Amino acid sequence: MKLSFQEIGDGFWGELSYLKQKIPTISFTNVGKDVEDLLKAIYELIKSKPWITIPEMSHELDINSRTAERYIAKLKLMKIIERNGGKKAGNWKIKKQFLK
Repeated sequence: MKLSFQEIGDGFWGELSYLKQKIPTISFTNVGKDVEDLLKAIYELIKSKPWITIPEMSHELDINSRTAERYIAKLKLMKIIERNGGKKAGNWKIKKQFLK
């Protein structure tokens, strides 16, 4: 850590900096997954397991829960799927085939 001061008029300027910063190693396993491929994977998972929850889906596909929610919202907007019932006791319904 480095601390430096500089007098400026009636005050001063202070700067605190690190000589060596610790940068964590981050692994991005799903970077570059094609949107269409992920939509298809979610569709196929819902088709095979209509009772699946978003946390279970995100675990199986190795994606973030929020990412799964966004893609599910896209499938809902495309009127391909809908959710019947609640988050825990509900199930997914395929309304039409995924054509891509």
